[in-house]
Amino acid sequence: MSASPWALVIGASSGIGRSLALEYAARGYSVVLVARRHDELQHVAAEVRAANAEALVLASQTLTGNRNN
Repeated sequence: MSASPWALVIGASSGIGRSLALEYAARGYSVVLVARRHDELQHVAAEVRAANAEALVLASQTLTGNRNN
């Protein structure tokens, strides 16, 4: 892992979350990307890495809003 600060972005697969992840990467942060759509997260992670930042992908099915489990 790098010595740069880390940013956690939830909902990083698209929209504002994706934009925030890319902005943090451009500012030198390593980024933890969290969302349900693993394939989309992989694309965002590639963009983050293209900005010479580290990316950690966490795809989670627990973000569905079902609180009964």
